[in-house]
Amino acid sequence: MIILDNLLLISETKALDIFLSENIQKVFDALFLSEFDEIKVYASKINSFYANNNKAINHLDYSQKNNSAFLIMIADFLERFDYSASFDSIIRLCNRKKINISSRLQASHLFLKKHTFNKEYLDIYDEVLCLLDKANKDEEDDAYMVTYTFSNYIHKVINDTHQYDSSIAIAIQDKVKASKNEKTYFFLEHSIIEHLINLNIQNYSEQDSECLQKLLSNCIRQEKGLIENRFETTLLIETDTPYTESLKSVEPHFKTIRSISVQKSKNIPNEEFIRSSLGRGVSELTFEEQLYIYFRDYGNMHKTKLDSAFQSILNKFDNNTVDIVDWGCGQALASIVFFDFINMHKLPVNISQLILIEPSELCLKRGALHAFKYNKCSNIKTVNKKLDDLLPTDLNTNNKNTKVHLFSNILDVEKFSIEKLVRLITSTQTGENYFICTSPYIDFVKAIRIETFFDIFQSNFNAILLSDKQNSKQGEYWYCNYKYNNESTCNNHPRCAPYDSNKNRWTRYEKVFKAEL
Repeated sequence: MIILDNLLLISETKALDIFLSENIQKVFDALFLSEFDEIKVYASKINSFYANNNKAINHLDYSQKNNSAFLIMIADFLERFDYSASFDSIIRLCNRKKINISSRLQASHLFLKKHTFNKEYLDIYDEVLCLLDKANKDEEDDAYMVTYTFSNYIHKVINDTHQYDSSIAIAIQDKVKASKNEKTYFFLEHSIIEHLINLNIQNYSEQDSECLQKLLSNCIRQEKGLIENRFETTLLIETDTPYTESLKSVEPHFKTIRSISVQKSKNIPNEEFIRSSLGRGVSELTFEEQLYIYFRDYGNMHKTKLDSAFQSILNKFDNNTVDIVDWGCGQALASIVFFDFINMHKLPVNISQLILIEPSELCLKRGALHAFKYNKCSNIKTVNKKLDDLLPTDLNTNNKNTKVHLFSNILDVEKFSIEKLVRLITSTQTGENYFICTSPYIDFVKAIRIETFFDIFQSNFNAILLSDKQNSKQGEYWYCNYKYNNESTCNNHPRCAPYDSNKNRWTRYEKVFKAEL
């Protein structure tokens, strides 16, 4: 890969700084969106690059988000290939530079660092599990990387202890079996975990270790293609279900539609396990109980971020004919919040077309049902694909119409190429375009994806920035569930205040801009 080959040629701080400022998203795509067989040949090269250029990397300006993101990316990449010495060095550098480390990488650091006694692998079990549970619920895009890291932990314990102290390896298997039986941690349900805990430790060999490492690596590749894309031209919409009957009885408004999910989620057994399956709310949903709990738990956060963003386009419409594209639409929450916004402010807008794009067929059908409820647009198109699989024909909009692109909780998701997405948009969406981009503020690696998206439009099409707002857990208080329900601030309310780690504070990364393409 040319981008990585060019990176490996750099040996000076200034050159590296310039390279990262121009190519950070390309580096990410190469490291994490490439096929395993293509990227594995670079593992030892990246490890050598870090070891040989330690001084240059140490002297980077880590107040620049691109540089901090690069360091975390390299740590994440080397963790996957078990380069523990370099990984440990990067984590220590992050600590010195006060760069936040994800819970998943903290867990990796616990088991990858050298242990004097094998029993220490067992002593850290609960802490590793707790950190990975937090990563799954609050930080990672879905469970597969959490599963991979936990599998790496089990594999390392077995590999390091089976020959001289097999009781440790057997004990770790027993601990995982007990955790699985609790039915609390969704990331333990993968078949790779089942394989690991049923290995015959007594007959374990180096050949088994090599096969297992390949199995772990293939786990990532298989998960990327987990959901098969549909290439249908017919509308996908939910029909003849208890939910469709429930929807008929409520008014077309976000609050009343959400109330159905709130009510139905009250009768769901093993709720904590299902909540774990949602990850931080960006996992592809596959069964109905997830739909209810997702809408209940994340709906108000979606709405509040979107309402804030829509304010910046309040006066931008004057009898416009509009095409809406809802990217990674889920249950079409962004679309129905936009419909509510139009109704509330009586905006002079004629909606010509709504395109709903979503890889989960279950979500897409419900999203189409929600959109039709408003009777705002008879021309609704459903596209059951991942963003990287979209074709220009999926985005047939009218060049004369204003396009409104809704990116709600999607641009920060590390499952698709930002540059590929931009190429698709710029080649198909001629004319006036508004981009509504809202996401939670998770970390600077994910935030850079949103910044890169805007920067490309600004550099090439003179995009006009209309709104730019960021609120992290540790930054200035913005919103929380208490304020949403009571319409009052709660800086000193338990779990929103700094002394309790701001646990319940809502975060946002908002970017709204206009571009003529």
